[in-house]
Amino acid sequence: NDAIASATDYYNTIKDTYTDIAAALQSAIDAAQLIADNADASQADVDAAVVAMNDAKSSAENKSAFEVSKAAGVLTALGKALAGDSDEVNAIIDAAKAAIEALVYDETKTLAENQARIEAILTQFDADLTTQRNAEKAAFDAAKADGTDAVDSRTLAGDINDAAALIEAAKNAIDALEYDETLTPDANNARVNQILTQLDSNLAAALIDEIGEVEYTDECKAKIDEARAAYDALTDEQKELVENYEVLTAAEEKYDELKAEAEKSDEPETPDEPEKGGKIHGDRCFCYNYEGEGLMVSIVRFLCAFFNFFLNMRAAIGA
Repeated sequence: NDAIASATDYYNTIKDTYTDIAAALQSAIDAAQLIADNADASQADVDAAVVAMNDAKSSAENKSAFEVSKAAGVLTALGKALAGDSDEVNAIIDAAKAAIEALVYDETKTLAENQARIEAILTQFDADLTTQRNAEKAAFDAAKADGTDAVDSRTLAGDINDAAALIEAAKNAIDALEYDETLTPDANNARVNQILTQLDSNLAAALIDEIGEVEYTDECKAKIDEARAAYDALTDEQKELVENYEVLTAAEEKYDELKAEAEKSDEPETPDEPEKGGKIHGDRCFCYNYEGEGLMVSIVRFLCAFFNFFLNMRAAIGA
């Protein structure tokens, strides 16, 4: 009866948590109780019932302890998750969790040996997790190196104010980046691209500042064209970061105005337009801007020249 009471007490502690294990123990308790209630049962029967019930209780204790170890193993795997984990890392965690949950207590092994199966899964899990995370960090370091090379490739035609400082600042910013485990791998790599995005915008803005006072010279035109090319090469996102774009458009408009003024000043002055068909003033025929085009204009001008020659000859003979 003491053995039955002890087994019953343990049954009550697990019946709500481990129903299958508790059910097997309850069967052993019921079998032992039948023997205990049978006045005709021999001592050998009683002893055998006690052994069977104690074995059932020991098995229930081991299985329960194994389930506790499984739950702890799952929590260990889940506890390795980070906010910025990639899909690959999450897959490794999910696989370890599923493998532990699928384990069934092997009664041919001791409790320690069964628990060792959980530890083996966690050991492999740690190795796989470390390999994957190191690979992601290595990819981030490679992205940083590529970013530094990209900064070095931002060469400009000629020296401009602050260009060297902007490039050096970008390189230092990339070098200072550290892998943030609260961010996904893509988000970490994007931090490098953000620095490059800002650098290109800053360099375009520096080229615009370099234009200075607008003059009608080849040098000024070259600066405007270089600034325009740099701006047009930017993405829409980068263009939004260029705060002095209006300076460029104003410079282009001013240069066009200066060009138009210069070309106008180079045109020869033309006399006021006479009446249509020309006029004879004294002994000269002036035929300016005679309306007509092409061959007609040439004929009219020839006739005017001939008429002038005729007038000159008549004046000479009369003299």
